[in-house]
Amino acid sequence: MQTKKFSIGDTVRFLNETGGGIVTSIISHDLVMVSVENDFEFEMETNQLVLVNPKTVDGAPPPQLNKPKYSAFNHPITGKEGLFLAFTKEDETDNPLNHVYLVNNSNYMVLYSFNIRHEKDNIGINSGIILPASKHLVHIAHQTEIDEWNGVLVDAVFYQKGFYKPISPVSKKIDLNLSSFTRLKNHKKLDLLDKEAFVFSVYQKEETQKTEEKKPETPVKLFKIGEKANVSKPEKEQNDFEGLSSMEVDLHIEELVDDIRGMSNGELIQIQLRHFQNKLDEAISKKMRSIVFIHGIGKGTLKNEIIAILNTMPELKYSNASLAKYGFGATEVFLY
Repeated sequence: MQTKKFSIGDTVRFLNETGGGIVTSIISHDLVMVSVENDFEFEMETNQLVLVNPKTVDGAPPPQLNKPKYSAFNHPITGKEGLFLAFTKEDETDNPLNHVYLVNNSNYMVLYSFNIRHEKDNIGINSGIILPASKHLVHIAHQTEIDEWNGVLVDAVFYQKGFYKPISPVSKKIDLNLSSFTRLKNHKKLDLLDKEAFVFSVYQKEETQKTEEKKPETPVKLFKIGEKANVSKPEKEQNDFEGLSSMEVDLHIEELVDDIRGMSNGELIQIQLRHFQNKLDEAISKKMRSIVFIHGIGKGTLKNEIIAILNTMPELKYSNASLAKYGFGATEVFLY
């Protein structure tokens, strides 16, 4: 494949990103420096550029080239600074299509590789360069395909033109179990995305930590060999909800027991169903208006068991809880 040729002064646009600029210098056959409209200057591969207008006929560079150049180190950043992996659901079907983005909310350029983890191996999917303060689409997949992944691996190198404070390269393994796409803490809005997404941190700039008084460590309980560590967590103080009109209960197993080692799937779902029944009975006795049970999406086993129980109680009504808040991962029960 023949390398694209550019000249100083050419106006170009980015092939896989919005925006463009003017070629300010030729580094090699494959690399050029591009000055964008806000006077930042970036090193770009020529195969990532499209020629819009060649330089002027007399060879004089546009006035923009005579402006002083600033390091990308001063690029304005809002929100949490770092590199993030984001999954945006593009539809509301049972098997939604996900757009997978790497979101570079930093003033560094990022050389990245995106890989799917498969048992002990990695499958290379995408690689390239992400400009400062921008997002980059790295993959598209349906939810059922993502559910079969062991996880993903993102490698990233951060750099800039000129003097800058170095950041160590990152090799981040991210587990993507079913609860990853139902937990509310992962569902958030990033400044560089136009919609909410399930977001996972690849690299995040450390914030200055305030000195805090150290709390005494909680004694660790030692278990004998063969003993199951399935001691239930203590009830939260908010468990007594006398006078409240509505309440939400998280049925994710990690919220109910400290350790699931040695427990079968059947034992786990029985713990969840007992907690569901106890909270439902308590809400009825307190004469609450409604209660929301967060069960997640997964394969739908827990939700189906809950619906089966509710169908034996015709005096109660139920429906999907707020899609905007919970997606399809919660059911609201109306008691009165």
